[in-house]
Amino acid sequence: MSDTQTSQVSEEAGGVDTAVSTPTHQSWFGRLLPEHIQRIFLPDDTYRQLMDGEELQIEIHLAWYRNFAAELLLTYPFIIFLITLVSSLLAAMIAVRVSFNLVVAASIPWGLLIAFSLYAIYQRFTYLQWRLVKTTKRIIITMPQPGTWYLVDTIEMNNLPSVLDENWADSGLRRTFQALTGSRDLYISLVGLQFDQGTAKVKDALVMPDVTHTDAEKLKRLVFGK
Repeated sequence: MSDTQTSQVSEEAGGVDTAVSTPTHQSWFGRLLPEHIQRIFLPDDTYRQLMDGEELQIEIHLAWYRNFAAELLLTYPFIIFLITLVSSLLAAMIAVRVSFNLVVAASIPWGLLIAFSLYAIYQRFTYLQWRLVKTTKRIIITMPQPGTWYLVDTIEMNNLPSVLDENWADSGLRRTFQALTGSRDLYISLVGLQFDQGTAKVKDALVMPDVTHTDAEKLKRLVFGK
C-alpha cells in the first residue's frame, strides 16, 4: 500500500486539466503486513488496480485536517515527546507545591500523549481507507465498511456519475472545518437529480466526506468536461 503523502502532477490531456497522485514512498503498513492482509483493512495500491490500457486521471483523498493529528505525530515525534516530558516535570513540580499526588500529576501529560497517539492512529487509518480514483475507464471508490470501520469496502463504477454535488456535513464540528477550509462532503449519484424532502441534498447518493473544493472541481471537469 502506498502512502498518501503524494505529489500532484497536472497535465493537459484533451483539454482537461487532469491531476495524477504519484506515491512518493511506501507506507509502514506495507512493511508489517502481507499484501492479502492489507487489502482487508486498506485499499490496494492505485497502480495495481489499473487494467491494460487504463490510465489514472485523478486520485482524491480526504481534506488535510482529516489527517492532521497523524501527520503531526509522524513528522514531529521527538518534539511531541519532549513537550510531554517537560509538561510532566512541570506538573510534578506544581503538584509538590500544592500538595497534590505527584504520580498522578506527572502521569497526566503521558496519558494525554497516549490518547493523542491512539486518535492519530485512528485518524490515519480512516484517512487511508477513504479514496476516490478516476481512470480512463472507471471510478473506484474505497471507504470504511458501514458499521465496521476497520474493514475497507471497494466500489467500482464503469459509468460516469450523473450528479456530483458538494454539500455541508451533518456534524457541526466538521461544518466548522469546512467553512474555514472550503471543503465539502461530495455526493456522487448515478441516477437523475433527486433531493431528500426539505433539503438540497441528493437522495440515495454515495457520500465522500470532507473533499477539498479543488479536488471536487478537478473531478467535475473530468466527468462533465467532455
